Amino acid sequence: MAYCADLPAIEGNRPLALQRATRLVEAAPEAPAPRRTRAQLRLDDGDLEGALHDIDQAIGAGGDAWAYNFRAWLRVTTGDFERARADADRALVTEPAWAAALGTRCFALAGLERRAEARRDCARAIELAPPGAPEDRGMVAFLDGDLAGATRLWTEAVQARPGEARALAPWLTRAAGGKQPTP
Repeated sequence: MAYCADLPAIEGNRPLALQRATRLVEAAPEAPAPRRTRAQLRLDDGDLEGALHDIDQAIGAGGDAWAYNFRAWLRVTTGDFERARADADRALVTEPAWAAALGTRCFALAGLERRAEARRDCARAIELAPPGAPEDRGMVAFLDGDLAGATRLWTEAVQARPGEARALAPWLTRAAGGKQPTP
């Protein structure tokens, strides 16, 4: 059902994709798939609050690993690291070797200043999905004290996916200011 919104998004017609996803949500408010699609579109457009609302509703209708990981990343973006960690943990219960969820939990743990655990999760995410997401590679560089490397990798991630800019902005600021996490 949500595919009619996915196709315009793939083709680069984000306004039509959002319009179609919204129509699907209105037509089937209890269906999780259209809300998940609209949540992703909203995040990509910078509407974090709308994305959180949609993913909360989708989880209420039947959460899966993808939905919990997506909400965890949204919570990392807002600085709600404890609840982000809990959501990433929920995703990892059913998908324990999922690189994306490990990477998300890595950021949540880094935000909680749990450096060793964060590095372990990011290193595992990179190992599972070589060459690993630039976000995760950037966090490993950051945790290892390579602030220039972290900045380069996070900048690369933002250039590839502008929707990541808000989530990575605080980390880029910390790296630029020379602020490393506490051991």
